[in-house]
Amino acid sequence: MLIQIKVQVKSIYKAGVDLEAMHGVSVAALTFYDKLKPMDTNIQIQEIRLLEEFGDYEWEIPPSAKNIRAAV
Repeated sequence: MLIQIKVQVKSIYKAGVDLEAMHGVSVAALTFYDKLKPMDTNIQIQEIRLLEEFGDYEWEIPPSAKNIRAAV
């Protein structure tokens, strides 16, 4: 069985969020591992990689985010 996990992260800040996306995939993969290990002891997490990064680094604060200090 092959399970693919994809995470999409959006940000209102100009910095990239590639590590946050990879962290999300890691947590999801470890959760699958933990829940499936009683059924199969040969489970492996094989590859975590960045598939795509896009965005405009010419950045302006959107009007809806002017008062945001931090958000998750």
